[in-house]
Amino acid sequence: MGVCRAVTRWGSYVVSGVLVLSVGLTSCAPKSVPPVLDDAPGVAAGQVVRVDHLSNGVARRGWRVTYRSLDGQNARQLVRVSAQVFLPSGAVPQGGWPILAWAHGARGLSLTCAPSIMGEGTSEQAFFEAWLRRGYAIVATDYQGLGEQGQALFMNTRSEGMNVLDSVRAARAHFSQLSSVVILYGHSQGAQAVLAAAGMAPSYAPDVNIRGVMAAAPPFLDQLGLQQRLHSDGKGNGRPSLPVMMSLVQSATDAGEDMQGVYTAKAKRFSVQARSLCIEDFAPKVHKQGLKPETVFAAEAAEKLAFLAQTWTAYPSFSLPVPVLIGTGLDDHHNTAAEQDRLVRALCHAGSVVQQEHFPGANHFSTLRDMQRDAVHFADSVRLGGVPQNTCPAL
Repeated sequence: MGVCRAVTRWGSYVVSGVLVLSVGLTSCAPKSVPPVLDDAPGVAAGQVVRVDHLSNGVARRGWRVTYRSLDGQNARQLVRVSAQVFLPSGAVPQGGWPILAWAHGARGLSLTCAPSIMGEGTSEQAFFEAWLRRGYAIVATDYQGLGEQGQALFMNTRSEGMNVLDSVRAARAHFSQLSSVVILYGHSQGAQAVLAAAGMAPSYAPDVNIRGVMAAAPPFLDQLGLQQRLHSDGKGNGRPSLPVMMSLVQSATDAGEDMQGVYTAKAKRFSVQARSLCIEDFAPKVHKQGLKPETVFAAEAAEKLAFLAQTWTAYPSFSLPVPVLIGTGLDDHHNTAAEQDRLVRALCHAGSVVQQEHFPGANHFSTLRDMQRDAVHFADSVRLGGVPQNTCPAL
């Protein structure tokens, strides 16, 4: 039996006046976690199940909200998903605080990798506090399978999109201080999530009043995007996105998808660690092993990943009903600038209004910092009905 690693970040929340520390949890997920089904009469996606006060870090005015969302694999089932809600200080403005619906980047597959359990790092707290000072309430989902029992569906666009939209519904149902105005914002996996949410919103959540979408370093995991990740960068170097790819395959495997033949024998023995380690621990192990795409993926991987591109990672729609801001770092080696440019072309071709900003020297992580000024201007403008600059080429 393997040894489970105790969570080293301290998170806490208060329930009925009692402080509960999440350090007692481990990052080991059960081998099989059945979804939490809600089949009582009257239950629906977006309904609040539980609200607990948070007392750590940025969460001085924060709550952990458990809500219902549709299972990403079975639209006839509901699962419980968790989120964090943070409110600005001061008097509530007329109409309520506008909502910044935040979607985080890759954290892993284990239940305890959820931001609401693991907590936020210093830079993440500063990021949240900057938006709170500007008068935005933050609603930040954990995604299905993180924070609450259920099958983690890593990089599954429909699951992510529904979780984002239902977190907003739940927050607005419980907190009367919130406005109906919503801006979606995400980084990396979260950028994929908010773009998916915007594409799904007209049919899935027409009651959510989205004014704009901001996506920092979004992936484009279509067939070409996934196939490119099967190979090194052309200079013999491995890809920093390899741990994310292995987490994707493991998540799909755990969810019942046929991923037989994707891995080499060596990688197959190693890859199961993605199930129990958060990405911050799994990624260093992958790189320490010296793994590269060519030593990880077997010949059948191309066919299997082509299937995922059609069913798992595909964006629900490129025709988005609201303006989009895309932040692209020119030194991003996880989701390359060329890949993001291809995504922008798909959005533009479908008629979306896209403002794309390129940041020289910005890598995958610093893109979020470098686009902050543009993000603030974009959010402040679209929430008041403004139309941003459309950088799409004339078709």
